[in-house]
Amino acid sequence: MPMGDPNLKSPRTLNPEACQVLEELQGAVSARQVYRIDPSVDVTVFITTTDLHPTGIPSAVKTDNGHAYALQKVWQFLQLWGVSDKFGILHSLTGQAIVERAHGTLKWVLQKQKQGMQGETLHIRLAKALYTINHLMVLQNSNNPVMLNHHLSLQASDEMHQPRAKVQVRNLVTKQWEGPYDLIALGRGYACISTDTRVRWVPAKCVRPDL
Repeated sequence: MPMGDPNLKSPRTLNPEACQVLEELQGAVSARQVYRIDPSVDVTVFITTTDLHPTGIPSAVKTDNGHAYALQKVWQFLQLWGVSDKFGILHSLTGQAIVERAHGTLKWVLQKQKQGMQGETLHIRLAKALYTINHLMVLQNSNNPVMLNHHLSLQASDEMHQPRAKVQVRNLVTKQWEGPYDLIALGRGYACISTDTRVRWVPAKCVRPDL
């Protein structure tokens, strides 16, 4: 998260609200979003536990090659968390364009959700936008469930009708274990399961094998 000049602005044209979101919540970055900051600004980076919870610790981040990101303090921070810093995309002439397109997609979603998110905190607005981009954007003329559109390996297994692992899910209200349900995917801290009525995302700590 950048700390420094309160008038910090992105070199890309941002409206005030989008600029504020990118400045205050840059620590909570998913693998698909990369944000840009004026490299002339001296930045100090820190991440809190609440920032890391929704997305986990990234294995790599891409930054500008400006001197603000070449500071020893930033390098030591990335080493502490085991994050590799990449200044560019090797052997890819369109790499930066991909980054800018992802950046533009995030701004577009934030703007689309603006009316329905009045009064919400910036952290909640960003979390909803990232969730929408990563899990709720359905391809045109696609009849597949959202999960299959975003995970090709799941789509292949679904086509072959391979049996899925059975798991039990703990109901946080009743504290009872329910199931068995089909396990669709298991990621960092979250699991996707298929119940009798719908597909659900639940915390991984609430899932156990059905033995």
